[in-house]
Amino acid sequence: MLSNISIKLKMALMVVLPIAAILISLGIDSYKNYNEVKILKQIEEMVGFAQKSSALVHNLQKERGASAGFISSKGAKFASELDSIRKDTDQTSAELKSYFTNMKIQEYAHELQTKMQTAMQNMQKIEEIRTQVTSLNVAVTISVAYYTKTNNDFIFAIEEIAKMSSNAKMNNLINAFVNFLSSKERAGLERAVLSSAFSRDNFAEGFYEKFITLLSEQNTFMEKFLFLAPDEIKTFYQDTMRADAVQKTQEMRQNALSHPQGGFGVDATFWFATITSKIDLLKKVENMIVSDLTAQITKLQSNAMNFMLIGLTINLLIIVFIIGFSFYVSKNLISRIGRFKDEIDEIITSRDFSKNISHHGSDEISFIQEAVNHLACEAQKSMQEAKESLEISEKHAIESEKQLEANRLSLGLTESLKQRGYQRCERSANGNHRYNGRFRKYQRKKCRYTGNSNRCSGVNHADEHLAYID
Repeated sequence: MLSNISIKLKMALMVVLPIAAILISLGIDSYKNYNEVKILKQIEEMVGFAQKSSALVHNLQKERGASAGFISSKGAKFASELDSIRKDTDQTSAELKSYFTNMKIQEYAHELQTKMQTAMQNMQKIEEIRTQVTSLNVAVTISVAYYTKTNNDFIFAIEEIAKMSSNAKMNNLINAFVNFLSSKERAGLERAVLSSAFSRDNFAEGFYEKFITLLSEQNTFMEKFLFLAPDEIKTFYQDTMRADAVQKTQEMRQNALSHPQGGFGVDATFWFATITSKIDLLKKVENMIVSDLTAQITKLQSNAMNFMLIGLTINLLIIVFIIGFSFYVSKNLISRIGRFKDEIDEIITSRDFSKNISHHGSDEISFIQEAVNHLACEAQKSMQEAKESLEISEKHAIESEKQLEANRLSLGLTESLKQRGYQRCERSANGNHRYNGRFRKYQRKKCRYTGNSNRCSGVNHADEHLAYID
């Protein structure tokens, strides 16, 4: 098959096939880089969702604690605080709802879509819970359970961000962020539980055990956060937690732990204000984590985009080099082969084997051109020798023809002479024959007259011998 393809087409295939392979590889790499950039944009969008939802969760945590205190104090405490907190919650909820509406959630995994939609749908029930809290028609456990479930739904949605990234450093930071939010959520629950307990001056049924569990979970999640967090965030957290509010919170916590039956002697509003200050400090750490996460995403996006552009540039340069170099080489080869063919055609057409094929260089084509020149030279010599032999043969042929003509003349002369001699002999023989005939007649007559039988027998034998000669 290849034998029937021109050299020009073969050279073109030698260039096109590698370029096609490079383009395919380039397309695959570009597609991977594009997907990486696309995923990073989705992660960036989800981090924005996490930032908005964590701000809402922060206010829901406060509203949960104030609602618990309000219900436990039967409306005597936290009334003014609750109104202010609800306004903050409504503001952050509106911001999240607006952000969520503009998200392209259809591009995300089904599980993540479900978790985000579940969390957003739970927010639609908040007005019903608020009405029940304001009218004191709901148990504190039900109120706390609603806020806790809503907060956890948002945290579960944020957890899904870690599944979207393939970058180990970012995954560690995302997991640290999720563990920090989980620990902070337990701190918010602790605020609600002790707000209720300090308002009542005793623990509601099951609240002491819940308080113990919250402390354990809070510490566990915080230890995971400190294990995964980068050093700068870890240092910032440790420096932030040296505030007085943290120490006072710890003191009131120990008071509650040492009085499981109640009789704390702690003002619930003071507890709420103090632990809220601590949680606000945790919110600062949370904001720093989000800021660092956003910076990492921006850096990864920039790196991915730069890598894609550099890859495209390098591959395009390689393609341009291959095309240019291949064009130069193929043009040189095709030009030399074309000139080689034209010179051979000229030699064949003119039958002048004294002409030489022009050649220069030391590659295979030059070797073939030298071989053709050598072959033409040998052919020229052979033709010259053949020509000389032909001339000699023609000369010999002419001489042979002359000799043959002379021989023919000699033979004709000889034949002529023989013919004349034969005629003379024939005439002589005829004369002898006639004489012999007359002689035999004479002998037979004489034999009859004499009556000698032996003599007559001899005459008969002589007649037979002469008849044989005739």
